[in-house]
Amino acid sequence: MPTVAVRYPSFNRALLKNFQNMSEEEFADAANRRPLRRDFYRRMGQDGFTDAEIEKSLSDIRMTAERMEAALAENGPWIMGEKFSIADCAIAPSIDRMEDLGYGGIWDDDCPNVAAWLDAMKARPSYGKTYYAKTRFSDIYPGINDPA
Repeated sequence: MPTVAVRYPSFNRALLKNFQNMSEEEFADAANRRPLRRDFYRRMGQDGFTDAEIEKSLSDIRMTAERMEAALAENGPWIMGEKFSIADCAIAPSIDRMEDLGYGGIWDDDCPNVAAWLDAMKARPSYGKTYYAKTRFSDIYPGINDPA
């Protein structure tokens, strides 16, 4: 669920700017060149997703943070327990992206185990190799992580 939900704020905050100055025909061509995301681009349009769609995506991500918080509180320090696993690798990009977009407050305020988990993820050598300089949206689009 979070991977799909993260797309909405990602597109609105970072990628929408790439499409706003296109003609309708250019935008349609851009969407058609991406057959797996064509319908998603069409729903986004050149004005972005609605507030309701963004709120729904944030709610879905919040639900993920709550589920992570429960699992980490019961089993931690990793999602599946004592051992780092593919589950941690699978959710890390979504959580990193949301933090990068300025939505870390979704878990920072009342999900301390998620915040600790993210800190532990960032301490892993592989994390730094994955998220090296200029790989995050905030590096490419300065200011996107400012509160909306």
